[in-house]
Amino acid sequence: MFNLLSVLEVGESFEIENKDYVNFISSRVLIKDKIFKIKKETDKTRRVWRID
Repeated sequence: MFNLLSVLEVGESFEIENKDYVNFISSRVLIKDKIFKIKKETDKTRRVWRID
């Protein structure tokens, strides 16, 4: 997850399963210079965008 977040460009997005949300949160803490937006897509997935 950390590798995916570190190479994500502004405006790009990807979908994660809810079970991977904890991994996203812990990886996001390590990347402080990028801002991400999270939105629930379905009952089982969320979409993550890099906005800055």
